[in-house]
Amino acid sequence: VLYIAQNLKTDELAGMVWFDDIQPGYRAAANVFFRRRSWGAPALEGSRLALGHAFEPLGVESIWAYTPWKHAVRHAQRAGMMPVALLPGFVRVDGQARDIHVLRLRREDFERWATTAP
Repeated sequence: VLYIAQNLKTDELAGMVWFDDIQPGYRAAANVFFRRRSWGAPALEGSRLALGHAFEPLGVESIWAYTPWKHAVRHAQRAGMMPVALLPGFVRVDGQARDIHVLRLRREDFERWATTAP
């Protein structure tokens, strides 16, 4: 499942959010890519919309994300995801060992969060 985010002012591709490793009725993995010029509020809005729309069509109770990038962790947290684990030195990026941050968003947490988020 792929969601495309478009900048409505310029018609440019802003980014995309896609879900894979889908286990209907249980969980899915979220993946996010936004062009650097769309980082911040546009990327956050696109991510929140995709996460919110994903629960029903995918029929999942939770959405998971995995990343070595600290800016991606902050983005995921602003979108409502919660950190659940850190895997020290789990991957190599450009020859350097990097930690993997594991985050999760449960359906009930998103529903509660969505009504109170700024």
